[in-house]
Amino acid sequence: MSGRSKKDKRSLEIAKKIAKNLIAHRLWYSHTQTDLGKAMGVTFQQYQKLEKCTNRAYAEHLVRICEQFDWSIHTIFSDPDKVLNAWMRKEYPESMRASVRPNKFYAIKKKWNKLDEDAEKNYFRKESHAWNF
Repeated sequence: MSGRSKKDKRSLEIAKKIAKNLIAHRLWYSHTQTDLGKAMGVTFQQYQKLEKCTNRAYAEHLVRICEQFDWSIHTIFSDPDKVLNAWMRKEYPESMRASVRPNKFYAIKKKWNKLDEDAEKNYFRKESHAWNF
């Protein structure tokens, strides 16, 4: 029997949380998917699949990337919205009062929305057939 857990809704939510935090870290700190893939010891394509919830991350990959970039491993498993808001309060305190955010904030939110739309299909590898007859 495989040591990997079954893909279910709970596992999907965990994968989405990890993916959102990886996206946030990548965009906030201006890294590329190639940079993060190299830090994890995987190819750009393998890393990209983590952000899309097509593949699941191994613990050792997450530890490696956090060590490489000096990120807290706890942050990767934290609520992504709380992480992003904490960064905003720290680096852009004036924007918390005025509803103007830096471009990277909107770029992160846009990627997260796309992930929310596609994650279930990617995670369970469901085919999407948008045929109009």
